[in-house]
Amino acid sequence: MNATQADRVKGYRELLQLSDNATPTELQHHYRRQMRQWHPDHAPVGQGRVYEERAKLLNEARDYFEAHPADLRVHSVPTTFDIPTSAPVPAPWVPYIEVETETWDRDYAAETVVATTPSFTWTPTPAGVIATISGVVVLAGRVLLAMVVFYLVVLAIYVASLVFNFVIRWAG
Repeated sequence: MNATQADRVKGYRELLQLSDNATPTELQHHYRRQMRQWHPDHAPVGQGRVYEERAKLLNEARDYFEAHPADLRVHSVPTTFDIPTSAPVPAPWVPYIEVETETWDRDYAAETVVATTPSFTWTPTPAGVIATISGVVVLAGRVLLAMVVFYLVVLAIYVASLVFNFVIRWAG
């Protein structure tokens, strides 16, 4: 990306008021919000031309980011997945990822990124143990209920067949 293209992307980002780590959903949200504000149909008297130019720029910015989704993020690296920069509060008995973030080295190549290795942490808590046990009990109860319903249906079909056979023999 050369300097003029980088300036143009920066201008588009400022025009749409996008954050450094914008997503396609955020792009659509910011585009729609700006278009509600700058649509030529909402222009005050005498300002129609200004609103038309702004709407054209907004459309151009959206089209550019839709064609180049990698440019939505300032420090983006094309990957098949995104590792969060901070680990969420862990659910009980569920491993979570802690990621050590490193800064970019702008003195070298423009797109140089230092890869980080995630570390896994296991955090069982008493509340998590209780939640896990209660979840297993609830699941076992549901399975038992399903089995009871199944056997009741089978029993009903068997009784219906006995009654049907009795009626046929008695009538015949």
